[in-house]
Amino acid sequence: MIISGDFMLVNVQKLNEECRNAFNALQPITGLKTGKRGVTLLAEKMKENGVHVRVEKKTVTIEYSELSLFCRALTHLTESWNETPVCKIRAVMLDQSRNGVMNVPTLVDFARRAALLGYNRIMLYLEDIYEVESEPYFGAMRGRYTAGEIAEAERVCETLGIELTPCIQTLAHFNAPFHWWKYAERIVDCDDILLMDNEESYAFLSHLIEAVSKLFKTRNIHVGMDEAFRMCQGKYRSLYGECDSAEVFFRHLEWVRKKCEEYGLEIAVWSDMVYRSATGSTYGQPIEKYIENKYEISDKIALTYWEYGCTDEAEYLRVLNEHKKLGANEIRFAGTALGHAGIVPDNANAWRTAFPAIAACQKAGVQDITVTLWGDDGQECSRFALIPSLVLWAQLLCGGDTDENALAKKCKSCFQAEIKDFFAIDDIWKTRKDVRFHTAHKYLLYNDPLLGLFDSLDGGGVYPEHYARVAKEMRNIAKRKTRYKALFNTYACLCHALEVKSDLGKRVRQAYQARDKKKLREIVRSVPQIKKRITAYRDAHYALWRQENKAFGFETIDVRIGALLRRMDTLSERLRAYLSGKEKNIEELEEMPPDYTGRAETETGMSAWKYIPTTGVL
Repeated sequence: MIISGDFMLVNVQKLNEECRNAFNALQPITGLKTGKRGVTLLAEKMKENGVHVRVEKKTVTIEYSELSLFCRALTHLTESWNETPVCKIRAVMLDQSRNGVMNVPTLVDFARRAALLGYNRIMLYLEDIYEVESEPYFGAMRGRYTAGEIAEAERVCETLGIELTPCIQTLAHFNAPFHWWKYAERIVDCDDILLMDNEESYAFLSHLIEAVSKLFKTRNIHVGMDEAFRMCQGKYRSLYGECDSAEVFFRHLEWVRKKCEEYGLEIAVWSDMVYRSATGSTYGQPIEKYIENKYEISDKIALTYWEYGCTDEAEYLRVLNEHKKLGANEIRFAGTALGHAGIVPDNANAWRTAFPAIAACQKAGVQDITVTLWGDDGQECSRFALIPSLVLWAQLLCGGDTDENALAKKCKSCFQAEIKDFFAIDDIWKTRKDVRFHTAHKYLLYNDPLLGLFDSLDGGGVYPEHYARVAKEMRNIAKRKTRYKALFNTYACLCHALEVKSDLGKRVRQAYQARDKKKLREIVRSVPQIKKRITAYRDAHYALWRQENKAFGFETIDVRIGALLRRMDTLSERLRAYLSGKEKNIEELEEMPPDYTGRAETETGMSAWKYIPTTGVL
């Protein structure tokens, strides 16, 4: 066996075609080089679920039940080992609908690394991020995927044994399409919820389902339907009067199922509204009343139970077992990598939820498990910041080791990166040992320097020193020869800005109320430097965005940063006017904002930008 430096020489002439194609597609990542003098690599398909690697002198044999497991084995060729996955479908869901649409090269790169981890499905969450020829407004100016782009990604995924599947919406979460008057006038019930029992709504859905059926080769589709809490409470009520919303929901679900069936599609749905409509309870409450057979659920519909914060295995198992009462033929599960609560990920808490969730799924016999990468509120967090969670979920789903060394080795082989570097990103929010997660990095960045709605959550004055330390840590990682230099540079610039911005509002108000004009003048002089650091963060984030995503969507971050920079100018103008005597007082600083939480907690998980800079209407 020839191993030199970072590569291993392999003879692949005896590999079957599918394995040779996968091997070639993964070569840019694995460091495996081909040559006749190398170790002979053999591959044998087996019926039983799993993957076995046998190392015998100059021959390595991979026995595999599916192609994605052969791909996973390519990072384990130096010693014999065995693994048996805990489920048939091991999926990653990529949110493409929160402004950040992965460009195709990044999507292809992600798919290759997912294959090396052992995932065999990538779900693309596409609210309106796909072409519908008969609906030109749908996904307009949002970076929607073309048929050619989907085909290109599918070709790579097929080579790697990965099924590329669409996850769309057919009831709620139509925020972006409903921006257009064409839709808002016709098919909106209320909020982001589609008007059910409506001819125009069903013509619209027919176009979406037909388009998806043509865009994707797979016949598996996820049709969403989650979080439609106020369904039938808006235009539906005004048109049709009072109703049993559960009855309307199940009628709508069956219409979608039959429409998908016309195109040979088998559907799954998020189960929260099914569960709520059928039982009158939410996941977190025991079913107190279940009216058997009142609402029929086709056994052709798969229900996806999603839970993103629970750390109690018994609770996961209870809810999974309750799902079995609903009549569906298949129960699936979706957990999360926790990258949807701000700019910074929460890999530590994602790990806490993964172990009990997957253990419960094993006990309940769940065979389809997904780790979701949501991008709520603008996809400010890079998906690659979630590498530790992707690695852990893969190890758990594939039946691999989860000790520190195994996880570090897997991260290194699949991402050419140190797992400890990515866990260091979590340090941004780790200001106190007794707080698991908070989003101070976001609400203190966007906190208005005059209104100071979040001034009460300054962490007891620890933030400036804390962010200075973490900025240095991120910068040192970025200086290494890492392919994720842009990612760590972005976090370094964020922390560098927060060092001077996090407590700015509180310093301004304290100096003003003490009528300390010396300190106020110092603050005015510091504004250009603060703006410079904020701008540096914006520029770093933009560079990262253009590396990973299509250009569309960054305008949201530009709007947020641009507004912040303009408010910094306003702060200077107002302070200068006060210091010169042109203004006798500053109204915003005369009023003391109440403590944000109204509780003893000094941090919160607030991550929705529209609630941070102002109490006004955005």
